Amino acid sequence: VRDIINYARANNIPVGPGRGSAAGSLISYLLGITSIDPMRYGLLFERFLNPDRVSPPDIDIDFSDDERGRIIEYIVQRFGRERTAQIITFQTLKPRQAIRDVGRVLDVPLFEVDRLAKMVPEGPNMNFENVMKNPEFVAYTNDDKTREEIVNYAIKIEGLLRQDSTHAAGIVIAPDDLTEYVPVAKPKDTDESRSDLNLMTQYPMESLDRAKLIKFDILGLRNLSVIKNALGMIKENTGKEVLLSNDDFSDAEVYAMLARGESSGVFQLESDGMRDVLMKMKPESFEDIIAIISLYRPGPMDMIDEYIKRRRGKKFEFDFPGLEPILKETYGIAVYQEQVMEIAVKIAGFSMARADILRRVMSKKKEKEMALLKVDFLKGAAERGAAKEAAEALFEKLEQFCQYGFNKSHAAAYAVVSYHTAYLKAHYPGEYMSAWLTSVMNKVEKVAQYVEECRRLNIKLMPPDVNKSGVSFTFQRGVIVYGLAAIKNVGVSAAEEIVRQRAEKGEYKSIYDFCEKVGMKAVNSKTIESLIKAGAFDFTLEKRSALFASVEAAMKLGEKRQKDILAGQGQLFGVEEKPSAVAVNSAEDWEESAILSFEKEVLGLYISNHPLAKFEKLLKSVAVPISEIKHGNVSAGDRVILGGVLDDLRKKLTPEREEKVSFRLEDLTDSITVYANEKVTEEKKTLFRNGVIFVIRGRVGFFDEKAVVFLDSIITIEEAYEKLGRYLHIKLREIGLEETALKEMHNILAMHRGGETEVILHMHAKDNSDVTMALDDNSRVKVNEELLTQLEAVVGEGNLHLSWQNKVQ
Repeated sequence: VRDIINYARANNIPVGPGRGSAAGSLISYLLGITSIDPMRYGLLFERFLNPDRVSPPDIDIDFSDDERGRIIEYIVQRFGRERTAQIITFQTLKPRQAIRDVGRVLDVPLFEVDRLAKMVPEGPNMNFENVMKNPEFVAYTNDDKTREEIVNYAIKIEGLLRQDSTHAAGIVIAPDDLTEYVPVAKPKDTDESRSDLNLMTQYPMESLDRAKLIKFDILGLRNLSVIKNALGMIKENTGKEVLLSNDDFSDAEVYAMLARGESSGVFQLESDGMRDVLMKMKPESFEDIIAIISLYRPGPMDMIDEYIKRRRGKKFEFDFPGLEPILKETYGIAVYQEQVMEIAVKIAGFSMARADILRRVMSKKKEKEMALLKVDFLKGAAERGAAKEAAEALFEKLEQFCQYGFNKSHAAAYAVVSYHTAYLKAHYPGEYMSAWLTSVMNKVEKVAQYVEECRRLNIKLMPPDVNKSGVSFTFQRGVIVYGLAAIKNVGVSAAEEIVRQRAEKGEYKSIYDFCEKVGMKAVNSKTIESLIKAGAFDFTLEKRSALFASVEAAMKLGEKRQKDILAGQGQLFGVEEKPSAVAVNSAEDWEESAILSFEKEVLGLYISNHPLAKFEKLLKSVAVPISEIKHGNVSAGDRVILGGVLDDLRKKLTPEREEKVSFRLEDLTDSITVYANEKVTEEKKTLFRNGVIFVIRGRVGFFDEKAVVFLDSIITIEEAYEKLGRYLHIKLREIGLEETALKEMHNILAMHRGGETEVILHMHAKDNSDVTMALDDNSRVKVNEELLTQLEAVVGEGNLHLSWQNKVQ
């Protein structure tokens, strides 16, 4: 292991600080295999290895995901092809797959089988025992003999082996040829010309121990690639080489940022639920990060609120005498598996090795072995003066905890990467977010998510430009430059060709010049069209519609010019030819809505403008920002008004033939999933499509701790002015009763008279009293964005509010 890690470090391949129980080994730390001091953080060697352990431990190693292939190549070259192999795994039939396979054999139409299979919830632990508890599924199945037959057969074959595959990360290295130890096979799609692994053990990993082979997990961790790329950009931009410490985790800005919940892009800490925990706990030390990573899991999650209260000073007592030294750091709450081991040693006199066996038996619910260990635990506790009832109660608590307790060694190693990513985001946000965007650039929806985070951080984003953009995202002169490979239908190879030709032949002057310089085998018409839709040719000052109409002609000319050059006709007498000066085709202008729709299609976000920009004042006045719903203090059942662009519309028929609808609603701050049924959406059926702007009323709910909204009613943005604008409230507290401002406001209202909206003034008089005054019916106005913009310029931001009630809400 040390040999592999030394190779990686010598070749500038990032290596993780450790993973799993190996972080508890002092020898691993001293050899440089792990980077976290086990003595400093109370990590136990016996959690990794002890005399009573039945099988040798795995050693898992993280490398940057973009360099993992080089590590595999080195292992093969270093130890030999005949001594290294991937590990076989066997995939068993789960309910969904069983239904699909049975349906295919019975020759049932695919759409029928698919509908039945999709009624089975997804999840790695899903089985028919749980599926058959769903009355909706059972009713749908029993309603049809064919469906009933499919399910009956599927239940019988559930759990049978279906196919083999290879372990995602595991490899074995043998002392001699692997065939001396285990049977081997060649994995599917083996390429003999490649230098990486071309063998696979025919024994699964559970059987390799008996063959005296040790499994090594060679894992690719994206966050290590992000860190490497961010450090490279920092050095390029500042000349400074930032060294991330594995000993000093005391930076105050890191903890301040995490306490604000600004953890988007931070390893292990970026989910909505985790942000909520960070804001409540307000971490102040590295130990706090370790605890948060360990607590935020099924089971201990229920104890988070109690943990935070105790951390803030709530008094508590230890459940058992002698537990204080073990549980003091976690405020009397068992958080780590290592604490179970220490309790068994302290209270019952177990050896560390035996304590690790107790931990494993409890976590795997081995009833017979647990009963024997319980006798020894109670006996040892009694010998040390513990009452039988108290010892039994403690054993039961340990048994419950072990079902979900987390390995502290693993959490501590993860916390190092969490801290490093948080440090870079806190101190070098531009470079860090550029690197992070690059890491997700093949997922358009993820790019959109992190671009929003950049906007929140006030980091400017330059739209794609074939003359400025690199292959990936870069940070230049305080601006993130959009990467070409992040554009849908472009990809890395085409982006590399565009950047390479630009470097060799100079900047592109036009779309025709682009097609003459860039090899037409590297890019196709779809690539160029997507570049146009993304705005990457806007530097030409030609309309996107005209550029789009010119793609075919430009490609034909470019192909001809390239053939001429290959034939020796391109540069006669050594005189360099200028790019063809050809006018782009004329075409009808795209409407702004079409331009924005195309941007959304290829970038996953709106970049030149936003469809909601012209309704910003209305939405500020009537709707709650979605970011407040997702990250604010809302409870299940709270009623809200939201406004935004509909996206990712999905429709699904229930067995009762009722249409269920879900969609994303995106405003200027964030997006949220909305669920509805056919009755609510029926009135807007003809308008119900992606890209349309709606204002909705609904109830807040939570799925997997993520906020969602259940739709109650929906109207178009145009209807919102009238239906939500029965009253226009104007607060004059900021300007008092200044005559000039009142006169200006009166003139604005006069220009917009003739509508149905009543105007109500809220004033702060000179005697410090508050006065509310409704203007007469002749002063009713027609509300639109122009009126709201003009009024806000006079009365100030935040002093206008539309409502259907005659009071400020």
